Amino acid sequence: MAAHSAQLREQPEDLLKVSAYDRASSMLIALLVLVGIAVALIVALWLTTRNFRRPKLQSVVVLEEEPGTQNPPGSARDINPPGVEELDDLVEPDVQDTLAAVTEAVSTIAASLNAIDGAVATRGSGMGDNRKRGNGDAIPRHERWEVKYTSTTLADYVSQLEFFKIDVGAFGGGRPGVDYVYFENGVAKKRALTNPEEDERIYFVWQGGKFQQYDRSLLGQVGVPATGRVIMQFYPKDVENHLAVLEQEKRGARPLRDIQKTYFGIQGGKGNYEFYVINIEWRR
Repeated sequence: MAAHSAQLREQPEDLLKVSAYDRASSMLIALLVLVGIAVALIVALWLTTRNFRRPKLQSVVVLEEEPGTQNPPGSARDINPPGVEELDDLVEPDVQDTLAAVTEAVSTIAASLNAIDGAVATRGSGMGDNRKRGNGDAIPRHERWEVKYTSTTLADYVSQLEFFKIDVGAFGGGRPGVDYVYFENGVAKKRALTNPEEDERIYFVWQGGKFQQYDRSLLGQVGVPATGRVIMQFYPKDVENHLAVLEQEKRGARPLRDIQKTYFGIQGGKGNYEFYVINIEWRR
């Protein structure tokens, strides 16, 4: 009887003991709680630093030129620009020497939206200038656009041409069609187009400077003769559209006909170049 009473007294004490299983499970639960709190803090930190606003995408659309004056065919307001077939006449030695003396300018290029489509449309036929008819008086792009290059090295210049998919071309000099040089991974490649009418891109013609010599050098690298030829740069349609959008944003509410000259530049580094409007000169 005494032994039985002792066993009864020990039972409550045994129930209050913490077993190894209890200790392990409580530690595991505490660890899970700590991990959960840490994850929650990390998620909260990520959410507070995350920008969920969708970036504003710039629309690239073809901006229609405001129409020009209603000049009937053959009524010239300005001297008619030469057609593509007449460019060869401009590179005769005596004419070229004369132009070189006049165009000792900075390294800029003036847009020639005579481009190939405008020049082919007129073909030097004396049918008036290429301004569209209408009640506006806007200066066309080929007369008001200039692009200024500021690259310090040929390699950087080539990177810009490749980034924007700009082709360097040579025309005239007794050779038919247009010879092009384009770039892939920094390597110059060439192609030719026997019928210039098929190229409807806007092109730019150099006014002089070291970048014109760069283009001649690049043409020479792929075996394209450049001596006595007109050197041009052909811009893709989407780049032309982008320049028009930038010009529109810069001029704001002012009408297009108020613009005398728009100067574009290139900024940024390799793989991240962008055009911007340097300045707009307004008509007086």
